[in-house]
Amino acid sequence: MKVDIGHYTLEEVSMRLDSRTGLFRLTVPGLAENRPSVLRGDRVFVSPLPICGQKYEGYVHNVTLTELFLGFNKRLSKMYIANMRFRVEFTINRLSLKLEHRAVSWAGAHSDLGLEKVLFPAAQDRIPPFLPLLQTDLRCYERKVENNNEQLKAVLHIVCGTSRPSPYLIYGPPGTGKSFTLVEAIKQVFNRFKESHILVCAPQNAAADLLAGRLLDHIPKDAILRLNALSRAYGDIERKVQEVSNYKSVSGVASRAVRHGLSGKSKQGDMQVEYPNKDVLKKKRVIVSTLVTSGRLVSADLSSHFTHIFIDEAGHATEPETVIPLAGLLDTQMANGGQVVLAGDPQQLGPIIRSNIASDRGLGQSLLERYMSMELYSRGLSGEFNPDYVTKLVRSFRSHPDILEVPNTCFYDNELIAHADKMQRERFCNWEGLPRKGFPLIFHGVNGEEEQEGNSPSWFNRFEVMQLILYLEKLFECKSPKIKPEHIGIITPYHKQAIKIQQALKALEVSHKGHMKNFAQIKVGSVEKFQGDEREVIIISTVRSQDVYLTHDKKFNLGFVRNPKRFNVAVTRAKAMLIIIGNPAVLSKDASWLSLLTFIEEGGGYVGCPLTEEDIEEDEDDLNSLQEKFELMKIKADEVSEGLLVGDQEWHRKE
Repeated sequence: MKVDIGHYTLEEVSMRLDSRTGLFRLTVPGLAENRPSVLRGDRVFVSPLPICGQKYEGYVHNVTLTELFLGFNKRLSKMYIANMRFRVEFTINRLSLKLEHRAVSWAGAHSDLGLEKVLFPAAQDRIPPFLPLLQTDLRCYERKVENNNEQLKAVLHIVCGTSRPSPYLIYGPPGTGKSFTLVEAIKQVFNRFKESHILVCAPQNAAADLLAGRLLDHIPKDAILRLNALSRAYGDIERKVQEVSNYKSVSGVASRAVRHGLSGKSKQGDMQVEYPNKDVLKKKRVIVSTLVTSGRLVSADLSSHFTHIFIDEAGHATEPETVIPLAGLLDTQMANGGQVVLAGDPQQLGPIIRSNIASDRGLGQSLLERYMSMELYSRGLSGEFNPDYVTKLVRSFRSHPDILEVPNTCFYDNELIAHADKMQRERFCNWEGLPRKGFPLIFHGVNGEEEQEGNSPSWFNRFEVMQLILYLEKLFECKSPKIKPEHIGIITPYHKQAIKIQQALKALEVSHKGHMKNFAQIKVGSVEKFQGDEREVIIISTVRSQDVYLTHDKKFNLGFVRNPKRFNVAVTRAKAMLIIIGNPAVLSKDASWLSLLTFIEEGGGYVGCPLTEEDIEEDEDDLNSLQEKFELMKIKADEVSEGLLVGDQEWHRKE
């Protein structure tokens, strides 16, 4: 992480001093894309140029889409003159890593307190459930759960505590409602066990906010606390969740600081994060936080306070990160608690690990995935999972059956059942751009060329960009079905390709003189940015056109080829139509892609360059035509220099 962020060092840049606040304003390219990832409270070092050996340490007071607001010692303000130049170095915040180390150390030092049976579950450690399974009736808060056998079964087993002390797992393939099921289980526990104390966690804020919002539908506000990190701005939180979040109104000097960037702002006044004392925390029956922020509760000495701990999106977090809320907070004595529930999908993207050394030693495997590899959570001789320990959800409420077909076969034992609303999932089945009506999948073969530019190690493919734009134009020209920018997602594995696509979208919007309003607001990003997301239409640009680079991609965990989890996430984001643009010769070297290519070809959805060696000249004419259109849009390879970027593998700060 230090090496990564070091690539973003800025040379010979200027800062503006705000005389009202005493803060320096620094423009940072790529800030909105977490390149670099900077949060409030982080440290930044600046050196006046020419470098004279003096380096000033500053703290980030606020982060906008393009600027940082930095506070420094008054000595820098006194010597500052307008337009003077600086060298700026960014740093990493080790708080999350420190909390992970503390959690692992605690778990090792307190193995006698029962956590070992949670982290390394075994059938012989099983204890009697809270309630008799067959005699427990459920009246669900959500009627949909009552009509879904798998979801109902999972909730029932969690409420009864059939797996204790082993965690209970909700195995939720794409679109099957694992978060929905988890929320129902939390509501049931809250209602049935009046002495229960529940901790609800997720790796990132967006998922934690979603859980808190859904819980508020049936749990009183005064019983819930959404615990946020110091770096979280009040304005980033939905109003409904704000009402149960740990913020206080500030005034005077503090208020002026808040207004100029220390915290978010609301109509009720200036708001700043406040951590409640131990007594207040104990009165809250449900606390929702990220995994990292749950470490604050450990610091507050809420030892063995929580009877139930629920972790959503558990497949995305490292094992030490998942241990943060378990080590020291769980009631491991099992008298009236000790229930841990993890929800996620081990077939989707796991933790994002930047160090190959750490990855080689298993840090890239989540706790959920490790559990699923154990005999206790594996299929028995009957081919079924033991419902006392794990439930696999099988009804997918997201995608058209044809979109679901290949992932279902490759990753989910052909058990998924398409349950998406028929009208919604078939919206594009008669779209004029489909090679075959009724089959909402397209593979457009492009025998293009991947390129690099400047100092960037990332790749782009101009031919795929242009073909993608042609599809977008056709989509927006169609009067039925009508589509909006927010209905479309564009996935590509390389950052440079995402930049080129965004440039093309902006150029297209300008060329159409506002006819295609907000065209540039279509979401474009990596698979990691689409994890947990969904769109009516997904367009995938795979970029690679030469198999000579596939070994490089595999070594550095890049691209789509030979990366089954990334493939799985990419092709399961679409609800009604999936369009893939790529080189079939390269993609067919991967078993998953070959299955999808074959399925689309047999379904009548293949167009573009030939799958065989025939008609190559015709294909080259098509590429030349695309090249001319691309150049007309003024997005040539040598037009934009982005400077040095840190490859294409994503890593995101948790707080």
